[in-house]
Amino acid sequence: MTDQVALTTFKVDVTPPVGGYLCGGLHVQSVAVGVETPLYLRGVVVSANGSRYILAGIDYCYLVGRSQRRLVEALAAGAKVSADQVSLHSNHVHDAPLIDEEAHERIERLVGERIHDEDYFSDVLKRTTEAVENALKSRPREVGGIGFASHAVSQFAGTRRVLEPDGSCKIRWSVCQDAAIRDRPEGLIDPMLNQIVFYDHQQVPMVCLNFYASHPQVSDRRRMISADTIGVAMDLFEKSHPEIFPIYFTGCAGDITAGKYTTLDRPRNRLVFGVRLYDAMQEALAKARPGPVGRVRWDQRVFEVPLSQIEQNEAHFQAIIRGEGPFGPRYLAAMKLQRLEENLMRYPYRIDLMRFGEIGILLLPSEMVVEYQLYAKSHFRGRLAVAAYGDSFLKYIATDEAFDQGGYEVDPRWTEVSKGIEAIIKPELDRVLNG
Repeated sequence: MTDQVALTTFKVDVTPPVGGYLCGGLHVQSVAVGVETPLYLRGVVVSANGSRYILAGIDYCYLVGRSQRRLVEALAAGAKVSADQVSLHSNHVHDAPLIDEEAHERIERLVGERIHDEDYFSDVLKRTTEAVENALKSRPREVGGIGFASHAVSQFAGTRRVLEPDGSCKIRWSVCQDAAIRDRPEGLIDPMLNQIVFYDHQQVPMVCLNFYASHPQVSDRRRMISADTIGVAMDLFEKSHPEIFPIYFTGCAGDITAGKYTTLDRPRNRLVFGVRLYDAMQEALAKARPGPVGRVRWDQRVFEVPLSQIEQNEAHFQAIIRGEGPFGPRYLAAMKLQRLEENLMRYPYRIDLMRFGEIGILLLPSEMVVEYQLYAKSHFRGRLAVAAYGDSFLKYIATDEAFDQGGYEVDPRWTEVSKGIEAIIKPELDRVLNG
């Protein structure tokens, strides 16, 4: 059986104004002084079985909590659907907005420093709703076939967690200067760029969804608004295939970076690694072949996960926010302060799975480590692509083994969960994948 499916695409320029904060202020020098590349929100409305669903990717670092919900609701309003029929994912470029108005409001309240640009964000919400509304005024394009293809990205991804013989965890940053860490093996990664291609009835490609699991930034911290490697790859693809609408999603890349292969030449890194992404997209497209669309399903599971214990009190984090020094620790303190002020002990975790016959798209929140992606692919009866970085309130979500080993991803400042989270999430993944 094959369902009738039609697609409508939309694209919104979400480039922030120069002078605003990049990465939510987490970098030592975070205020943008120029624009290297524009930033975009790209999305597709999938019409099937009398319903509409939206898949969208945005050139942001993070969207958190209320900010994620507001943009999801703006997309839903444009398509006149429920917010639970929309899945929105940041692709985690760093020289881009990190919008977390709830934490940033606390900083403004305590020290008067305004990080969140509500005028800009309100305009993004308005234009997003209008873009979806306007796109749906055009006749949707009927889908005649769907293809799934994969190609390994050459010399890009490597584990960030490099383990020493004594069991300690060293970190291989996106741009790594320590040769002893940089030159260690790639480690556990998913090397494949997965691609889902939708064709018209003449078997001509119309829409191309791309999924790859690595931190995408290799040229950040230059105070330039930039989509980094993704911007290069998408620009080349759009110029090579103006008839195909591409969207990019970053997979479970919490512990994966390009640090093994990067150099200190950040502008060159952006071009080199962007071309490597583009090459994999091209090779996958050449391999893809249209097959039946099959039955379309949208499965969803929402459950609450316990948050980690916070040992300090509100006064501790208020002092950090009011203190001198880099802004990054103040933002992280504001997130903890929000949890204490709102008495947040649990948080909703949402899994979506969109199926087209045997082809699945798994849609996850937050910054998951790659083990979850590999687990999901091995437990799905069919071919699966994975997007992460939905609502990123929880920040890093690691495995129990990583919590035992220590390291960046399990530092309490960078995660809102603790050991035991793996045993909660994986059974829920099984329920959705085998639903």
